[in-house]
Amino acid sequence: MKRIGIKEKYECGLLYRLGCWLDVVGVKFKLEPEINECLLHSQEICVGDMIFNF
Repeated sequence: MKRIGIKEKYECGLLYRLGCWLDVVGVKFKLEPEINECLLHSQEICVGDMIFNF
């Protein structure tokens, strides 16, 4: 994203994909923090917690 000049506009891809997969299979979860942008760019670390409701 940095090479093509859009890193400031890039949204999280990894946690978004995991969340979509969990939604499709019916697993209830909450993501903290709520991710609206690439954490690696904004916080220099790619970390989030998925809290599962069983």
